[in-house]
Amino acid sequence: MTHTSMPMRSALGLLALVAAPVLLSAQVKLARPPADYLQKFAPPPPPPPGPPPTFVNVHGAGPAIQVVSWTKPQLNGVSFRVLRQILPNTEWKVLTPTLTTYPYFNDTTVLTPNTTTYRVVAVYDDGRQGVAEYAFPNPVPMESPKNLWNQQVGEGRVYLKWEPVNNSYGYKIFGPGLPATGKLVTGISDTVSGAPLGNQTYRVATWYLSDGSMATAPSTAVNVVRWTAHYRVMLNGIVVSHSTTDGPNDGRGDEIYAAAHVMRYMRTSGNSAPAWSDEYVAKTSVYGDRVYWPNRIQAGSASPTGGITTGDVVPANPAYPVAGPVPSQFPLLVWDGTITANKELIVIAPSLWDWDGDTTQFHRWWSGQSGIARFGTKLDLSAIQSSQQSTRFEYVQLFKNIYGAPTGNSGDGGNGYDRAIGLEGGAFNYSLPDRGIILTQEKLERAFAAFNVSRVVMPMQFTERMTNDTGDYLLYFQVERIP
Repeated sequence: MTHTSMPMRSALGLLALVAAPVLLSAQVKLARPPADYLQKFAPPPPPPPGPPPTFVNVHGAGPAIQVVSWTKPQLNGVSFRVLRQILPNTEWKVLTPTLTTYPYFNDTTVLTPNTTTYRVVAVYDDGRQGVAEYAFPNPVPMESPKNLWNQQVGEGRVYLKWEPVNNSYGYKIFGPGLPATGKLVTGISDTVSGAPLGNQTYRVATWYLSDGSMATAPSTAVNVVRWTAHYRVMLNGIVVSHSTTDGPNDGRGDEIYAAAHVMRYMRTSGNSAPAWSDEYVAKTSVYGDRVYWPNRIQAGSASPTGGITTGDVVPANPAYPVAGPVPSQFPLLVWDGTITANKELIVIAPSLWDWDGDTTQFHRWWSGQSGIARFGTKLDLSAIQSSQQSTRFEYVQLFKNIYGAPTGNSGDGGNGYDRAIGLEGGAFNYSLPDRGIILTQEKLERAFAAFNVSRVVMPMQFTERMTNDTGDYLLYFQVERIP
């Protein structure tokens, strides 16, 4: 026989006493509370609508701001909340987390130039609310910067400038050397650093909003070049379109030499007080008939021992020479050095001479070049071209002397004076048009980039414009970048 312990019997009895009322209550139907009880504890009905704001209006002060205004009801205890909906059937966004008592609101968080509906809610102290809405279908469009302009101003540095845009917060610049998110600036110009060499494109967008809204960005292309580079200038040789009318006492055919006057000009000093330096003249030996002149360089087809005449080319293929510079010969090294952009330029004045033995006129030309460069130059820096000859509109005067005209033509009589090829004039004085090759780093690099080369070769024509002479020569002038 199994006996239950006393503690266990007590616990079962207690459980039965507790469960019994529950079983009984399930069989009892509860009575409905009286009506006055429900009315006492029911929530109050919503208040009737209050007077809405009147004369709601929206106008765009700019793409970054829309001004919402209304007329305040003539009642005390009223404040306002403003909501915005972009396009129909989208979620209403509360623009005023805290109520405002002012009858206007400046919306500076416009996201896109779409149709916008504003809702102005008048909230009264007694809980009433009045609602008015206004659709604003034509917001002010975002505007792009205009007349975007660029200029390289240093090694890998590009200066950008544009016209201002009304109501903008600033501008963002995109391009090489900048982060992918762009560079934010508040002015209408900026300098970008770290631009790589070559053709680069920069965009400038109008920055309107703190959330990143921008107008479509126009772009500008700039060819970024070396700012300081090493160059070499040579006179490559000649092509004789027509020989001169020369005297018989200095060898068969023409006997010629080439020369170039060189000076460096510091652009920062300005044209009013030019700062010149490094003046010198580079000059070849005499080319021609060597029969009685063994120190000459034999050249030309006028005789077995040389002599330059119509159709001769000295040396072969001067437009595309293979050899490097040779002392006192073609290709003649004229200048070798560095040019810094916007800081300096090199002015080189080439010339061709018919040899007769006396260098008086040659030194007169040299002196004239120095005078033009130091005191009378008319350099127009805005019109400098490196890929073609640039005339400085000056003349070196070569006057008649007691030994006869310095032309070397049939009327010369063998006066023994070297004369420049390409003279103009007649009677008692002649002038040599001054040909000035003006080299700047910016123009050289643009020329090289345009043709994807590192060397430019230019023929310069020296044509006689005098009575009784028909000399016509081409002198090839070369500029190349040295790696």
